[in-house]
Amino acid sequence: RNISQRQDYTGTITVDTDGTVRMSGTFTQLGTSTVYKWHSEKTVKTTQSSVQPASNPTTGGTYNLRGDWNHEGNGHKTKLVVAEQNGDKFSGTMHGNPLINGKINGNTVTFTRNISQRQDYTGTITVDTDGTVRMSGTFTQLGTSTVYKWHSEKVEKQKN
Repeated sequence: RNISQRQDYTGTITVDTDGTVRMSGTFTQLGTSTVYKWHSEKTVKTTQSSVQPASNPTTGGTYNLRGDWNHEGNGHKTKLVVAEQNGDKFSGTMHGNPLINGKINGNTVTFTRNISQRQDYTGTITVDTDGTVRMSGTFTQLGTSTVYKWHSEKVEKQKN
């Protein structure tokens, strides 16, 4: 099928204990504000994944997000700072504005940039085998139905 409309995908990769690789998420298509769901399963089993969600034992099974992040949202680069974290809840700043309602659930992260055009973020946390912690996903902005992409990388690597 020849599609001239760009499609932007975001999602989560999981590896079951039997090695089955599954991916699922959402995508948008240029020219429409509809958010579609997608999923895929790798039929050939694997025993390793180079990128896996991982827990941080210092925070009771929850990722340690505290610190500075290099953040890009809808093409705009800035610093995201997680200043406080208590278990699965966190807060900080982004673009110098309050970052509120931060929540971690498994490897899913949600937070809000508290500005007049409120921005609600949702995404996935991953930890590379070298300890690099990343978050990526989508966000919406008050007053528009557009779904924007974002990603962040923590400046300091996770120590196990």
